[in-house]
Formats: sequence, C-alpha cells, structure tokens
Amino acid sequence: MDRSFALQTPLMWLDKAETWALAQQLGGEPLIEILLEHTHACYRNERGPRCGSLGSVPVPVLPWGPGGHPLMAPSGVAMIGLALVLRDLVQRRLGRLTALLAIAAGAVLSGAIAPPALVVASTSAFFLSELADFAIYTPLQERGLVIAVLGAAWSG
Repeated sequence: MDRSFALQTPLMWLDKAETWALAQQLGGEPLIEILLEHTHACYRNERGPRCGSLGSVPVPVLPWGPGGHPLMAPSGVAMIGLALVLRDLVQRRLGRLTALLAIAAGAVLSGAIAPPALVVASTSAFFLSELADFAIYTPLQERGLVIAVLGAAWSG
C-alpha cells in the first residue's frame, strides 16, 4: 500500500450500557426508538423469529482463564484458524490469480447472504480484509509457510 490508514472501531471498546448511553447522547429518544425498532441482538437462551436457533456452542480454547476456569469461545473460532490456513494453502498450490478469484467470489457470496441493509458493508469488509491478508501473506510465503501464516495472522 502506498498510504497508511487507520480503521476506527470506537464501539468495540464499549459495553452494552455505554453503547446505549452514547446513543442517548447522540440522538436522544428518537434514535433510541429507531434502534429498538430496527435492530436486535440475540443472546443465550433467547428464542424468537429474529433469533432462530442459536447454534454456537462454547468450546474451551485455553485450559486457563478467568477464575481458574477454561477460556471458552464459540465453536466457530476453532474452525476459522483451519479455514485461514487452508485459504493460504490454496494460494500456494493454485497460485495468486486463483486466490484473487476466490477472494472476489467470497466477497460476492458474502454480499449475497448478507441482510439487505448490510450488503455493502459485508461485501467490502470481506473483500478488504482478504486483500489485506493477501498483501501480507504473499511476500512472506517465499520465506516459508509457517512464517507466512503466522505473519498474516499476527497482522490482522
């Protein structure tokens, strides 16, 4: 990349109460009403037409964690590492062009399955994150698979 950029994620560091307080501060009751009417978050043991089946099963990812209990994460977390390594192996075996075509196809698929309000965000987030990984992984792969995978994983 010719220029550096900063990706700002201010809500990531707020808990739910702080997020609602910020919404109140920014837009008052009208914004709160819009959020309540048009958004929804599903939590464990919550069921309903907007939540569907909450199939994510917590699995231990580290034997130690808060209070001496194992650190738990959604089951998809364990599989994403494998998916990322397999993606990098596709690039090594099938070449850069195939990897770029797979990224484009993944971006289209991401947009196709996203809710209508999130099509642009979902497509661009997938496309840009995969291109960033491609830009980091590609030059590192000449130094070896392990270095390339760890470098790409560490960077993003």
